[in-house]
Amino acid sequence: MIGKTFWKSIALPSILYGTNVINLTETEIEKLQRIENGVYRKILGATKSTANTALRGEIGASSMKARVMDGKLQYLNRTLNGKKEILKIIIQDIQEKEGRWWKQPAKYLEELSLGIRQIRRMNKAEIKTETRKWDTEKWKEEIESKVSLEIYRTWKKEIKEELIYDNTFASVISFRARTNTLKLNIVNRHNGGNVNCNFCENEEEDLIHFLLFCQEYRKERNEVIELQQPYEEDPKKIVGLFLFSETNIEKKKEVLNIMWKKRQNSTRR
Repeated sequence: MIGKTFWKSIALPSILYGTNVINLTETEIEKLQRIENGVYRKILGATKSTANTALRGEIGASSMKARVMDGKLQYLNRTLNGKKEILKIIIQDIQEKEGRWWKQPAKYLEELSLGIRQIRRMNKAEIKTETRKWDTEKWKEEIESKVSLEIYRTWKKEIKEELIYDNTFASVISFRARTNTLKLNIVNRHNGGNVNCNFCENEEEDLIHFLLFCQEYRKERNEVIELQQPYEEDPKKIVGLFLFSETNIEKKKEVLNIMWKKRQNSTRR
């Protein structure tokens, strides 16, 4: 994930330089998050319809707000426990007078259910753990709100970088299948268009039909044990095992890519 490494190790530290001592508005943080989402979309080959929460889940990245929050509270902790008495006096004075700078760390402490005495006693790792816990809960809440991510939220339990992606189109197709953003005909339901499979005229073409039931892909399914009929389990569970199990992942990516190319060729006839 060279793109992610460049963004996180080089670009982002420069962008966020100084934000520990100056306050960013919520609007500014949201704007930075949109920029970062755009970076992740390019890295993963994501479509415009891909939920931002899925981007973060696959890249394994904290939200922009969580990074700003962590940086601000780490700075507060270092200052209060540091040797520079003048900085301690300034911080305490701003806190007592509820100055503008104090409003942001005070808000973050409230969101984490922490007090100033608690943050002072914590170490760097403990602060990071608290901000990540908060961020993970927000991430899960967002996933729960996305109907299209029903299978994704069942199998993706944490914000974690997935090592299955490379610079191939097969990786792009795998990502889109995992996030349920393959451009199948079911998306036409929003505009009153045809939702049926290109091969099965009376069957809706959604992810489950494409992966498990369309008879046009029988040969390709025989290459992967998870996709071989008959199916005795819940179809959503079978799709989840196929897309999220790390077993034989490269073979599954190859088969999925072949299936997608066959499907695309059918639309060009």
